[in-house]
Amino acid sequence: MHGVQGKVLEIGFGIGLNLPFYSKDFVEVHAVDVNPKMTPKALQQIQEVPFPVQHHVLSGESLPMEDESFDFVVSTFTLCSIAKVHQAVQEIWRVLRTGGRFCFLEHGRSPDSKVASW
Repeated sequence: MHGVQGKVLEIGFGIGLNLPFYSKDFVEVHAVDVNPKMTPKALQQIQEVPFPVQHHVLSGESLPMEDESFDFVVSTFTLCSIAKVHQAVQEIWRVLRTGGRFCFLEHGRSPDSKVASW
């Protein structure tokens, strides 16, 4: 997560696998995951890092955060599992500050129709 700093919203936090990759000195993370079953392990992971992390059980499609409140939004392999992905992306742009960045990593869709349907 080179260069990700400031106030960060991570959508699809899961159990916190990205935590070791954040800058320890320049980050505050707000972790969002829709699945409450991830919470116990996520909270264990959060206790292991030296920077502030707030955990929220929320959907990325409807974020209660204020407009322009984050420097970065991070999402890894999550957009593909959000039912209303366009709504989630609108929410991401809404909560990003002017000049903020949306950093994401996603699966690609195969051009082979048999693989894509699998």
